[in-house]
Amino acid sequence: MANFEWTVLIPLVSGMVGTLVGGGISYVAQSRAREAELSWRRKSLAQALAAEIVAFQRIVARRDLPGRCKAAADSARAGDEIAVREWLSEQDGKMEVLPIYHSNLGNIGLLGPACVDLVTFVGQVEAILTTIRGVHDGLYGNLNGGQLANLFEGELELWRVSEKLATKVVADLRAIT
Repeated sequence: MANFEWTVLIPLVSGMVGTLVGGGISYVAQSRAREAELSWRRKSLAQALAAEIVAFQRIVARRDLPGRCKAAADSARAGDEIAVREWLSEQDGKMEVLPIYHSNLGNIGLLGPACVDLVTFVGQVEAILTTIRGVHDGLYGNLNGGQLANLFEGELELWRVSEKLATKVVADLRAIT
């Protein structure tokens, strides 16, 4: 039987323990770094989207789209000619709404439960603008005055619902840390 030198085990065991401890520390450090980056990305996205929604609301208010929608409904109900073309410029009609949202669709899930109301809000806004663009482009030319007034009033109600939801979405997004 060969003589075994126990002194050889000390460097071997200490090397293995050092490797395991170093590997564990490295794993924990990398995990924390990933968590910190994910948290930063989540908060950055939330803050950018909140700012985008607030800016969008200000544009809607400045252009008084709900007021124009109400005036169009009243005009249609009275049988007057409706001039919807002035609502949207050619650029507005082609412009993508909420570009930060659209360019970050793959990351929306990072926002957790807040993404549900966010996606609902964006869907409502896009539905409203699709209807306005459709009227602008003559897609509803076959409607009589009462039907067109009902269309505008329905969109106006959706604006009101969307405004309330936007307030909640912005608050939820700003609360993400």
